Amino acid sequence: MSQPDSHGELPLSEASPANVPVFACHVFVTCGEGAVTARVANLAGIELTAANERMALAKIVATFKQQVAARLEQGQPIPWLDPIADIRPGEQPRLIAVHL
Repeated sequence: MSQPDSHGELPLSEASPANVPVFACHVFVTCGEGAVTARVANLAGIELTAANERMALAKIVATFKQQVAARLEQGQPIPWLDPIADIRPGEQPRLIAVHL
């Protein structure tokens, strides 16, 4: 294990994994009364509602990560939507980099 430098920082090359896959998660968010709905626009079947946007995005990322990781582990292709789903009236786009 590497040692911190004089500022207490570890070298980036050793502190971050080299082969961690990163995927773009396109999300459309709708804010309603007392709830936020979020749906993934580039992978079908992931939509949920939460009390606020932060909670909705946290749940979306966890579900996205689980589904993508499961398919990769099983050697199955990831069923990306290409082009991504159309944005609906009232939705706002978000783009999240998801590291597995």
